[in-house]
Amino acid sequence: MIPVATVEGLVLMKLISERQKDVDDARALLRRFQKTLDREYLAPLLTELSEALSQPGILAIFHGEG
Repeated sequence: MIPVATVEGLVLMKLISERQKDVDDARALLRRFQKTLDREYLAPLLTELSEALSQPGILAIFHGEG
């Protein structure tokens, strides 16, 4: 069976990337799946990664501020 990436997994990978295209993709995914996205799952992971990578912009984008 072929593994399938979740929207949450894609958002996570795209937000930790430093490529502008990936960040733009993450924004589009966040908009497109805003009603069904598991934010309770993503928020702590993105908070931890944002701190570990010293990239506060990750959370700003996730919260629609960046």
